[in-house]
Amino acid sequence: MEQSGSELRDQLESGEKMKKNIFSALAVLLLVSGCKSSEKKQENDVPKPEKNEKYASCNMEKTSSCREYSGANLALGTDGLKDLCSISGKFYEKACSHENIIGKCTKKTHKDFYYKGYEGDVKLLKKMCVEGEGNWSVK
Repeated sequence: MEQSGSELRDQLESGEKMKKNIFSALAVLLLVSGCKSSEKKQENDVPKPEKNEKYASCNMEKTSSCREYSGANLALGTDGLKDLCSISGKFYEKACSHENIIGKCTKKTHKDFYYKGYEGDVKLLKKMCVEGEGNWSVK
């Protein structure tokens, strides 16, 4: 059974909305969590943190994307973020990889990274980023 372009676009937009809702829930849980985070060793392909800056990220390999939190956004800990991230990805107490990026959306509370292998419409990602008061960049 072949799908029309509009059906595929609707499915992509629906998936992106679900992803956005999951990330919004992650942010809320992160803000209300009262646990401390611990640092882990940084790998070669991630930036080194500024003085005393910590990172947390949710790496979603199936969608070739990663959401990164840092600084004041981690002041209340990471347990809530870790729990929600386990639904769709793997949680790390380090920054997202900066290798093979095809786009990045920077918002006040987080950064979303998209990598080679992302199967969705990158133009739609950019549009959603800007409409959501984010700044889009390719590196």
